Amino acid sequence: TVVSTITRPRLVVHKKKNFYYADGIWYKAKGKKYVVCAAPKGVKVSILPRSSKVVYVNGRRLYKYRGVFYKRAGRHYVVVNV
Repeated sequence: TVVSTITRPRLVVHKKKNFYYADGIWYKAKGKKYVVCAAPKGVKVSILPRSSKVVYVNGRRLYKYRGVFYKRAGRHYVVVNV
């Protein structure tokens, strides 16, 4: 999916690449537009959308939103593979 604007995006630099995070959706810039992409494994965010759900996978407490799993790490949430 390609969009021309994102509402209140947060720039997240991960492994020297720029990603944009808005309302739980990850994007990469392509020219003046944004392309929806997979969440990069290991990237940290400080806030999850309110509608994220707590799930337990193999005894680990994780958070899930739109198919992306996050684990709590201090004050942040880190994208993990399940």
